[in-house]
Amino acid sequence: MKFRDWKYWISTLPWSMRWFAILILIRPVSDIFYTLKEVSPLLSPLYIVGVLTPVLILMSFLSKKFPKKGKSNVDFYFTIWGAIVFINLIIILIFEFSLTVFGDCIKYFTPVLLFFYLRHFIRSKRDLTGLLQTFLYAAIFPFTMLLYEYLFNPIAGELVSEGRGGGLRYRGGYADVMNYAVYIIGAFLISGYFFLSKKHAKQISRSDIYKIILVGIICVLGLGSIIHTSSWAVFTALFGLFMLFYLRSAKSLLMGLFVIITLSFLSQLVYESQIRPLIAKEIRVYEGESKIEASFNGRMGRWKRYFAIWQKMPYISHVVGVSTSRFKEVTTMVGGGMHNDYIRILFLSGIIGLMVYLIFIFSILKRGNRLKPPEKFLVTGAVFSILMYSVSALPTLYTSLMYLFLSIFAYACLPMRILRKG
Repeated sequence: MKFRDWKYWISTLPWSMRWFAILILIRPVSDIFYTLKEVSPLLSPLYIVGVLTPVLILMSFLSKKFPKKGKSNVDFYFTIWGAIVFINLIIILIFEFSLTVFGDCIKYFTPVLLFFYLRHFIRSKRDLTGLLQTFLYAAIFPFTMLLYEYLFNPIAGELVSEGRGGGLRYRGGYADVMNYAVYIIGAFLISGYFFLSKKHAKQISRSDIYKIILVGIICVLGLGSIIHTSSWAVFTALFGLFMLFYLRSAKSLLMGLFVIITLSFLSQLVYESQIRPLIAKEIRVYEGESKIEASFNGRMGRWKRYFAIWQKMPYISHVVGVSTSRFKEVTTMVGGGMHNDYIRILFLSGIIGLMVYLIFIFSILKRGNRLKPPEKFLVTGAVFSILMYSVSALPTLYTSLMYLFLSIFAYACLPMRILRKG
């Protein structure tokens, strides 16, 4: 989609949909004002955006111009999970109410509202392409900030301990390097999809090849700057997936062979300088030199501690969520301190909730396997990314990442006649 086509697409959207595209654009800017919450939540653009998002979603549903969604069996699973999450959050608010807890509950429930909003928003491939293009334009700001840090001076450099690989981590004006990772991974996934779409339509040009190589180089440099193990793993998986979809003709096979040979000379350098220091602690655990609690950058110890608390809770809390236990640790167990989305979702929505959530994710993957190669890459890449990130991060709590992944998931839920039509 060319810039003028994107502008026209934006202009044709009713305000019940246009606000979301604008939100994607301003989100990387609003995120740098995270620390203003320490002065007052009322001064923090990030808090304001967080509260306004569900309000705007609900107002959009009341708009007569807001489109209807097509039916999908996959919606059932997400509805069940969303209902369980909602009930648990209501219970938490009843017994643990404060402005902080209220804000956290809005954050935890926003992905549920976003998915159903996007199920109405995305009615065709054009709507998906428009949002993907919007995400790429939004990535310009964090990429520019990262480039400045890389070439000139760290804005907010953070020294990483030797146990986490050592070195200086760039995080710009953000509170968390994951804010950078969101746009690095998102930009590669989207650029790879656009490239494969042109290749599938036999409209690929030399400039397109140069563009995807440039994006890849920028992403690798960015990952080297933020020193984030899980993002390296996700990027490596996406790159392998991209090459798998790209190497499907004699011409692309030759180009791919050249890339692979080139990378083989660079991979050892990248591994020794970037990846090995990050996984050194995991290697020591595997070889028996460190205790298992030190694995996953020490998070295993935290997980074991909270699972011990979980085991003391009533059986019903295991099944439907820890909010029913009334334990004092509940707010911590459903929040960002878990550093693992599978565990957080288990605590938040119980065994039933986690099972239904995973069924939803794998249902999306199954539908993606029935699509054309470019769309199959996009859906599979998004599913792999969220599954891999969930091991040691909390992708569902990074709203910017959910803008992208849930848009892709909503597209995969469209009727197959629309998906096949493309």
